[in-house]
Amino acid sequence: DLRPALGTLSHQGVKIVLPAIGQGFDSRALQFRCWDPATKLVESTLGLTEPCATDIVAVGALDLVLLPLVAWDESGRRLGMGAGYYDYTLAALADSDRPLRVGVAYEVQKSAHVPEDPWDIRLHEVISENGRFTCTR
Repeated sequence: DLRPALGTLSHQGVKIVLPAIGQGFDSRALQFRCWDPATKLVESTLGLTEPCATDIVAVGALDLVLLPLVAWDESGRRLGMGAGYYDYTLAALADSDRPLRVGVAYEVQKSAHVPEDPWDIRLHEVISENGRFTCTR
C-alpha cells in the first residue's frame, strides 16, 4: 500500500498522478489523473479506486511510473495483472528512458525468468523491501 508514501511526497510538493481506466474511444489506455490527499477517489470498473474529475497528465510528461506486478526478473521483464493496460499505455515510449518505469514488488516475486510477449514493456528498475534494483535490460 503506497498511500502513506504518496501522501508524504504530496506534502513535500511532489506532483502525484494516479492511473485511471480510460473512457470512451480508447478504453485500454490508462489516463494519469492528478491526485493529492484531499482528492476524491471512486471505484473503477475493475474494482480499483481512482481519482475522478481531476486534470489528466500525458504519459509522455511523466518522470516516473510505478507499475504493479505479479513477477519480475533482473532483465526488467514483468508479469502484470493480465489486462495489459500499462503495456498498451506505455507502448509508444518502450524504447525511451522516460518515464522511468519502476516495478513495485516484494523480493519473493522475483523470478529467474519471466516469459515475454512482443508487446510487453520492460522495467528500468524494481523497488522492494530489500531496496532498489536496476534492471540489466
